[in-house]
Amino acid sequence: MKGRTRRLAIGIPLAAALVLAGCGATHSAAPAPKPVAYVNGAPITRKALAERTSLYAFVAPQDAAAFRKASAQRSILQRMVQEHLIMADARRKKVTVPQSVVSAQVASASQSLVPGIYPTQAKEKQALKKNGLDQADLTAFLKSQIRVDYIVGRMAKPKPVTSAEIAAYYNAHKSQFATPETYDVRHILVKTKALAEKLLSEIRHGASFSKLAKKYSIDKASAVQGGNLGYIDPAQMVPPFAKAVVTQKIGQYGIVHSQFGWHIVEVLGKRPPGYESLSAATPTIQQTLQSNATVAAENAYVQGLMKAAHIKILLANSSKGGKKAG
Repeated sequence: MKGRTRRLAIGIPLAAALVLAGCGATHSAAPAPKPVAYVNGAPITRKALAERTSLYAFVAPQDAAAFRKASAQRSILQRMVQEHLIMADARRKKVTVPQSVVSAQVASASQSLVPGIYPTQAKEKQALKKNGLDQADLTAFLKSQIRVDYIVGRMAKPKPVTSAEIAAYYNAHKSQFATPETYDVRHILVKTKALAEKLLSEIRHGASFSKLAKKYSIDKASAVQGGNLGYIDPAQMVPPFAKAVVTQKIGQYGIVHSQFGWHIVEVLGKRPPGYESLSAATPTIQQTLQSNATVAAENAYVQGLMKAAHIKILLANSSKGGKKAG
């Protein structure tokens, strides 16, 4: 299939040119690829749609069967129509994609495929072959998707997020910023009850909790902090440990058993439930709103191209978008 994409792009125009020129050749010729859509007069062939479906099936093998359903075929074809319009708009406006961007993202995408989806390159090659593809097809596909995404990102003009919008979002979604009651806890985790009781006795007779944690605790992550776990939500603790934390008084010691071993537990303090402040929540809200604005701007850009285009869909049971071709 090497070079297939290029042949698909020129197959119909060349055939049409020969007919219009009154070519009277009598030798038999392969039939032109049957189109499933025309975009401003340029065809998208059934062969191209089949190849794109195979590429999607390769990239997301768990959804391979779903991609071949009629509804998915219409969605894939719509994506191909949009890509055609985006690339044509980029050519008109002389927008190019830096090769460094394409190379870096192709490398990143390749790493997500192996070992992200396929355990080895050999398995990847087998899957390509199974889908009637080769490495050149995959590379061309990845490059095309990277270029399309880059161009849409350049063309779309999202509005900047204002402080008023951030405040409005915070007030309308305040429950998202609720903070639970948390407890400042430290512990020493050991394997036996006898050792836990021995260490607790030493603590009550003046031994340093922090030093004993560093020496004896098998929870190495907290041991280096003197057993300190910081402020934690009981919902994130194993049940026996959570119950001890909630019921113990501040400054009180206790021993509790969990699946991890025996814990000497001390509650140092607690914070009541409340809400994250607007200033603390602002970075998260700004990221959310800016992401929403970017998606809206990108959709508006693509829809604008669709509305201005002459699109004729020939795929059965497919809804038409944009202007009908005359």
